[in-house]
Amino acid sequence: LYPGVWAGQMTAAINAGAEGIVLVAFGAGNIPLKEWPEAIAAATEAGIPVIICTQSLEGRAVLGRYSGGMAAKKAGALCAGAMTRESAIVKTMFLLPKCRTIAEFERAWRVIIAGEDRPAT
Repeated sequence: LYPGVWAGQMTAAINAGAEGIVLVAFGAGNIPLKEWPEAIAAATEAGIPVIICTQSLEGRAVLGRYSGGMAAKKAGALCAGAMTRESAIVKTMFLLPKCRTIAEFERAWRVIIAGEDRPAT
């Protein structure tokens, strides 16, 4: 995400057949409140997992710390915690073919597979 990014890009990804979406959000997982929570809800309602990670090199996503992150969580987004964006993408790619439903994906997402959720510093 970047300031002024249009939520329609996420809708376009859904319409193009995205099976999972990793959003690199602001700070602790904050997203714009205008249109983004609805776009996330549309994805999750369509069975497409949405993962929120942070742009911060040393930080971690904590959905609920700010209103945008709380809105993402309420819309069904999953939190990457302290995972790097690369780890979040690879884990998503690894889990998607193994999970038939978004509920299965959510359960699998919470399991640490290879130390991907680095400890807080």
